Amino acid sequence: MGKVIGINQRISVTLIENGLKAVFDGVYNKEFARSLAEYEFQGENRLKKAVNELSKVVEKNAIIPFLMEHKEQVLNAMQYKADRAIIVAALYNSAFPFSYEEVCILGKYFHVQDQVSRKLLEEKISEIYGFNKAISNAIDYSIPTLVEAGFIERPSAGIYTRPSLNATTEIALATYRESFFLNNPLLSRNNDYDGSPYFEFVR
Repeated sequence: MGKVIGINQRISVTLIENGLKAVFDGVYNKEFARSLAEYEFQGENRLKKAVNELSKVVEKNAIIPFLMEHKEQVLNAMQYKADRAIIVAALYNSAFPFSYEEVCILGKYFHVQDQVSRKLLEEKISEIYGFNKAISNAIDYSIPTLVEAGFIERPSAGIYTRPSLNATTEIALATYRESFFLNNPLLSRNNDYDGSPYFEFVR
């Protein structure tokens, strides 16, 4: 217990994409992030939260150096629907271990069933973080971003399904693998972890 959730505001995929491009172009800063957030949020408190969340995903994220090394490939991959979903999920899951844990839980159950309920997700992630209101809020903030990205589908309220994600580019898959190792820094990169529930989405 005692793990930090760290998700305090939902941010859109559009914000993430535009923020990432700004990082690639070397023009990202808090003022720029605020100008992006103002298209979607009103009120000083919500704007500050949005800027902080966006900065965690596209500026302070440990996966950014990897993406910078493959900038042109990443930008090209983002033009494909499945690849965009995979890269956005990798970014988000690298920024927020809570989201990584959500994806692992969903992947575990998607391996044996087609649908997972919000109730089950909340129960299982509460075993990791402890049950409190912040858990419910974090799910409300994080899952919609992954749904908007196309990484998870929500056919009805409180029900999640897994889309068919067939990546066109290797960089999308490499980015997703990188997000796995960033969440598991003690694992050897020489081993095969494709059996992990985290990879259930990209098989």
